[in-house]
Amino acid sequence: MSQLAIIIPIYKPDFLHEALESLAAQTCQDFTVYVGDDCSPHPLSDIVTPFTKRINLHYTRFEHNLGATDLIGQWERCIGLAKDEEWLWMFSDDDCMDSSCVEYFYKMLQLHPQHDLFHYDVTVIESDGQPTTDRHFVKEDFPEWLSAKDFLKKRLKYRINSYVVEYVFRRKTLDAIGGFVRFPLAWCSDDATWYKMGKGSGILTIPKARVYWRKSDTNITPNRSSDIQRQKIKAVKSFLRLCRQELGISALPTILNYYLHALYQARALFRL
Repeated sequence: MSQLAIIIPIYKPDFLHEALESLAAQTCQDFTVYVGDDCSPHPLSDIVTPFTKRINLHYTRFEHNLGATDLIGQWERCIGLAKDEEWLWMFSDDDCMDSSCVEYFYKMLQLHPQHDLFHYDVTVIESDGQPTTDRHFVKEDFPEWLSAKDFLKKRLKYRINSYVVEYVFRRKTLDAIGGFVRFPLAWCSDDATWYKMGKGSGILTIPKARVYWRKSDTNITPNRSSDIQRQKIKAVKSFLRLCRQELGISALPTILNYYLHALYQARALFRL
């Protein structure tokens, strides 16, 4: 059995084929893919099934939609599809990766077998697959090693991007912290989770391979409905309480600036 499980919760068909194609193109095929269909109204099995002949892939369609009300719950039940793999990589149905990502993960693991949390640098792309020119999404790469506290500081200052799809983590370490941190809409949940997982040995970036996160109108980020914005602000408050607790009083100006920026982004609230 492979050491690596790539977990893909799926719902949208738009870029699913491209995401799976990037897995099929991996120079190292020592991984197992577990795909969890969140009761999508689209015939996603038509896209997924052909890939079972090309990669070690297991497809499960759930009988009810969970992601719309409990995204963390959907992540968790997809992780539950995996068998005994030691390492987990939460991927998505609209992003993709360089063909050498898995190969370089194993090379880094061989060099750092005691590490718990690995990371790929990310390039944000538009719907057409081209790198974005939106300055809000163009950030600096991670250093080779980043402490958990420095990760929080860089996130609070908007110096780095961070998305679920760019991390490979040890399964027992996720279990040890009680699973993914639960915030509304899972907003900031990944940042809080990586912080908790990285408190021991930090975040180690895998060189020479990148992940491509797609900025599109089909994900939650651009949704500006009033209810969504309220839930995002609630999540941000929970995240900032964690930051205040972990970083101390010296971080208060940065935390306040982050909160004000979040309010500005949710400016639809002020039109209610």
